[in-house]
Amino acid sequence: MDEYKQWGKVLPKLLGERDFVDALVEAIKESSKHGVPDMLDCIRTAFGACAEEVLHFFWDGTTPLSCSGSTWLHAVGDVCLCTSTDWEESGPYESIKEALNTADSFQTEANDPGLDSRHLSEKELLSLARRLCQEECRVHINGDAYGWEGGKLVPVDELEEEVEEEEEEEEEEAEEEEETENGETDEDDEQEGDEQKSQQAS
Repeated sequence: MDEYKQWGKVLPKLLGERDFVDALVEAIKESSKHGVPDMLDCIRTAFGACAEEVLHFFWDGTTPLSCSGSTWLHAVGDVCLCTSTDWEESGPYESIKEALNTADSFQTEANDPGLDSRHLSEKELLSLARRLCQEECRVHINGDAYGWEGGKLVPVDELEEEVEEEEEEEEEEAEEEEETENGETDEDDEQEGDEQKSQQAS
């Protein structure tokens, strides 16, 4: 689908957004000063003027193109445009869900990824993270670190608490074993001493 058709498809939704309409009117007025307005340029200008960032996806390391990078989703109402340091711009999409299920940036696992969004719920971000985060890596969601355990992403704080609990249990078991061994040694020493006394007495 060419760019005119893509923007034409979402234009009815955009025209339902007051901020976009105001920005589009201003863009057309400004473009008219230089001749016949290019409507596609005016639409893109208006979109850029009032779009909000709804998702920032960033990664470090070897994927997608052997370097760190970022992808952004900007939206006016439900209409989204996807831009990236590593992938070509894609969209516009009629919804965030369509963008996440279609844009190339969100179809590839990343090394040590992060997701920042004030618009998506924690459940939605975790669902996306499970698709993007390699199992040997951690992912940061709105600044909080998550790691893999049993095929699920859980807060790193919980993982660290479990590790600490396991270490404490191991230490307690080691202490109990040591006490048991020391007790057995003391009993052996007492028994050996009694035997020596018996031999001396006889």
